[in-house]
Amino acid sequence: YGQYISEAKEIEERVLQNEETLQRVFEAYAGNIHDLSQALSELYVIAKETLDSSDRTLATIKEQEDLESLAKHFSDDPEHKH
Repeated sequence: YGQYISEAKEIEERVLQNEETLQRVFEAYAGNIHDLSQALSELYVIAKETLDSSDRTLATIKEQEDLESLAKHFSDDPEHKH
């Protein structure tokens, strides 16, 4: 009968150890999730800034091309030659 009690206590101790381990794993996991979501939102901001910047660059290039083609149009058109 005493053997069953000591076995039961051992099992109870192991269960408690497992619970502590699970708790630590869960806390680490939650911390990682938090870090991950922070990193992702930072990445999103960087990606958005990069896209906005390249949009502005493309718009500038397009304006430049429009100006050049306009200038070429005027220089090629005999009516506009002085």
